[in-house]
Order: sequence, then structure tokens, then C-alpha cells
Amino acid sequence: MSQPYTPGQTLAWLDLDPDGIRVHRATVSHIEASAEHDRWRISTDRGDAIVDHTGNSGHVIPIDTDIATQLYVRGDGYLVRPTLMDHPHVLERDINDLALDHDTGLGDDLELD
Repeated sequence: MSQPYTPGQTLAWLDLDPDGIRVHRATVSHIEASAEHDRWRISTDRGDAIVDHTGNSGHVIPIDTDIATQLYVRGDGYLVRPTLMDHPHVLERDINDLALDHDTGLGDDLELD
């Protein structure tokens, strides 16, 4: 199986941030087969990781066109916010609407007055 990266290649390094995930560029300096089957140990200028045959790990992913564009436009270390947190009022409103729909009309249909 061929290695997913070569020295000098750029990849995306993901760091947790209190507001989401920060996406950075990282350059591979060294790669070698890992003791784990279909895994590779890589060293980069941001740290070390073990990736699978596709070049993915928990905090390393290959740079595709979308990520490359975002890195160019927004800069290294741009923040990706969770989408659910962008709309908490919508979720709250939907939950309240469901509760109101559930409560209205029950007594009328069951003639419990």
C-alpha cells in the first residue's frame, strides 16, 4: 500500500478551539509505516500523528479544493464554528412549538372537562 503523503506535502491540521475548530496548514517532514496495519506515522511542522491509508486521523485531513480556498481567503488558523450553535434560537423555538402543539386540543378531543 502506498503512503498517503510525501515529505514536503501540505495537509490540514485541525485544532480544537473553545468556539469550534481551527484549520491550519501543516507540512509533512517525515513519514514511515506504523506498527498498526494500514497506518502511517507522520511528522509535520505542527506535530506528529498516525494517519490511515487515506491520510486522515482525528486532527489531520488532506487538503481538498474547499479547504485550500478557505485557507487562502480566510488565512491559516481560520475558525470553523459548529452549525448547531449558530441557530440556538431556532432550535428553542421549534421545541416550544412542539410543546404547544402537544398541549392544545387534548382535553377537547377526550372530553375530559
